[in-house]
Amino acid sequence: MWCNTKLLTLDGELVNSSQQMTYLGGTLDDTGGMQNELTRRLGAAKGPFRTLAKVWKSSTLPCKKKLRIFESLVLSKLPHGLAAGCFNVAQRRQLDAFQARCLRIMLRILPAFYSRTSNKEVLRRAGTPKLLSQLVLEQQLDLLGKVLRAPTRHVLRTCAFEVGECPVVAFFVRRTGTPRVEWAPYLLHEARRRITRSLSDLATNRPAWRTAMTA
Repeated sequence: MWCNTKLLTLDGELVNSSQQMTYLGGTLDDTGGMQNELTRRLGAAKGPFRTLAKVWKSSTLPCKKKLRIFESLVLSKLPHGLAAGCFNVAQRRQLDAFQARCLRIMLRILPAFYSRTSNKEVLRRAGTPKLLSQLVLEQQLDLLGKVLRAPTRHVLRTCAFEVGECPVVAFFVRRTGTPRVEWAPYLLHEARRRITRSLSDLATNRPAWRTAMTA
């Protein structure tokens, strides 16, 4: 069991605990938050972007070509595997800010303080219809559909829901203070904003679910 000194008792022996660890390529935090993993992902994406600095500055390479390189070599490192995480408003802004900074460099648009050009306008000029946080949200909603399609006793279903579409966290006493953003309740809210019919019924049809969640 856990003790106040953050030591783990295993077969009568005390084992030092760690505040975070790497598991299956991701960073797990003892608080259950995603900030450390998000920081690591952003750092991993910044490296290739800086390495390709000469590509972004090239005047002979078409902008569309630069954007394809950016999406395949840089942007692909960020959203992959983040569907199981839950992000607050500040963390979603971090994702969008990184995307906007990179696009500004490629399009040679100065920061908004100097150019008076908003991030929305930058996305329009780049031909990018969606923010990075929206892409992550769509991946999360796709995973939610997979969870809702799972059998009642499947581990995916039991980890997220207690009965029907009732999240597991609803059965626990909420601690004092500002409530944390939880994966299942947050995604249920986002999914119900898009459709009014039963989520479980729609989830049985995967193509229809994806169409509804990406509309």
